[in-house]
Amino acid sequence: MKRAIMLGVLALTFHSGAFAQEAGTAQDLYGQCFRSEPICGSYLMGVATVMLLIGKTYQSRRREHDVVGPFGAFAICASDEPITSITLPKIFATWLDKHPERKQGPMGSAAMEFFHERWPCERRRESK
Repeated sequence: MKRAIMLGVLALTFHSGAFAQEAGTAQDLYGQCFRSEPICGSYLMGVATVMLLIGKTYQSRRREHDVVGPFGAFAICASDEPITSITLPKIFATWLDKHPERKQGPMGSAAMEFFHERWPCERRRESK
């Protein structure tokens, strides 16, 4: 489990850095979402899947998952609202309309900020 989390964090970190510049801006992703191109939903779902995995571990009460603590910024915790490749494009596009300053930034960073704002995690405290 720890290995999967670390690989996910590394993938997100790598993607939000140099690779994201090659992949495009948030505006590029917004255009794909607006045109209902399947790549938008697939991309967002991929980012969400890794962030959800980190979030589930981040909220765990088990001590062996404490490694996730420093990576809390990569964690999301979904509510009962469904997160699917069909629903994400519209929600992301609406969020980006409210945050036009993010449109010229890397798409990976914007996606992670969107998810973190939409579905934040609160760490459960261990009972002593």
